[in-house]
Amino acid sequence: MLVYSGGHWLSPPAELRWTDEHAAARDRLLRARIDSRPTLLKDPRTLLALEFWRASPVPFHVIGIVRYPLAVARSLARSRAGVA
Repeated sequence: MLVYSGGHWLSPPAELRWTDEHAAARDRLLRARIDSRPTLLKDPRTLLALEFWRASPVPFHVIGIVRYPLAVARSLARSRAGVA
C-alpha cells in the first residue's frame, strides 16, 4: 500500500491511498487466527499506514514497542549492508 500510494518505508507517501482489495486483505489478516489465538503483526511499517489500519471495521489492539535508538540504527545499517 505504501508503494501504491507513491512511496515506501524509507520515504512514506504524503497521502495514503488503497484499493478495496487492499482493505479486504487487511481485514482477512485482522480476522485470522492461529491455534484459535488472534494474529500478531509486528512490522514498523504499520505505523506509517496507521490511517489504513484504523479504517478497518475489524476490532484490533495496538501495542507500542520502544527500542533504544542506537540499536535501531545499528540494525538498519546491518540490514542495508545485507548482514543478518
